Amino acid sequence: LVDSLFARNILFAAHVNGDAAIDSLLDAVAAARAKYPGATIHPIAIHAQTMREDQLDRAKALGVTPSFFVDHVYFWGDRHRDIFLGPDRATRISPAQSALRRGMVFSLHDDAPVTPPYPLRTVRSAVVRETASHQSLGPDQRLSVTDALRAITLSAADQHQEAAEKGSITVGKRADLVVLGADPLKVDPKTLAEIPVRETIKDGRTVYLAK
Repeated sequence: LVDSLFARNILFAAHVNGDAAIDSLLDAVAAARAKYPGATIHPIAIHAQTMREDQLDRAKALGVTPSFFVDHVYFWGDRHRDIFLGPDRATRISPAQSALRRGMVFSLHDDAPVTPPYPLRTVRSAVVRETASHQSLGPDQRLSVTDALRAITLSAADQHQEAAEKGSITVGKRADLVVLGADPLKVDPKTLAEIPVRETIKDGRTVYLAK
């Protein structure tokens, strides 16, 4: 399948959560890159939950960009630590800071309907990295608020080859934006998910206005 997509230079996103699945994707991309050197696509590794440091290095070299399901830290972090992965592996789930240090393009997402879609909660998860039991999980993988916001906006658009028209408030791009009730750079990071949305603008038209 990866070979056929590279042959047609079609961008794709592959669901790879465990590190064995990530290895399978990277192996397939490596083979396809060698076979189709003219391909310009940068495949997206969806979730990339347990991506190891060596896999991040390999993904960068192969032009694979991760999209981390960082809400796992909150919703399942306790179980990852205590049941599924153990403390050492669990502390590295959604290794966004490791990707940032490498200068990689990466995004953050939730997994609706598995988790309710709420981008500011996703930002909070990436910045605070706190489980549902209020325990820190992988503080060395925390992002700054600015980096987390970029990951759900401009970097996400970049991954999907849409940065020329989406992802930032820039003259000439589509006017898709929200007006927030507080500055996310100035609030307590633990309250990021509580910031109200005052207005939603889609293609330059207000589609939601808080009462």
